[in-house]
Amino acid sequence: LLPLSARALGEEGSFKYALFHSMHPIDKFYEYCSADWNKYMRMLKENNDCADKPDLEYPYTKDMVRSWFHKYTTSLGIHITPEGPSEDQKRAIIERAKKNDLSLQLEMIPSLVRE
Repeated sequence: LLPLSARALGEEGSFKYALFHSMHPIDKFYEYCSADWNKYMRMLKENNDCADKPDLEYPYTKDMVRSWFHKYTTSLGIHITPEGPSEDQKRAIIERAKKNDLSLQLEMIPSLVRE
């Protein structure tokens, strides 16, 4: 039974990819990162005798992020984008996950009845 347990993961990677990009689209995520950078820069200036130091811009651009996604896609052959999957892809991922979960539950019924 253990070798078959990996099937329980099913669409986990795809599901997380879709979920993350739904909750944190690239523009929103970039804003979070930039705001966090600025917060820590202010904290350092206020608390570490760095008040006279110049502000540093957030070091990453959206174009850099897009290049990382492109490199990942070309290096591993797994197509991903900073924008995440399309709405149609998200629906397909959810449907496959539901079907896989139902299949595993139905498969377990004989074992559960024996117990």
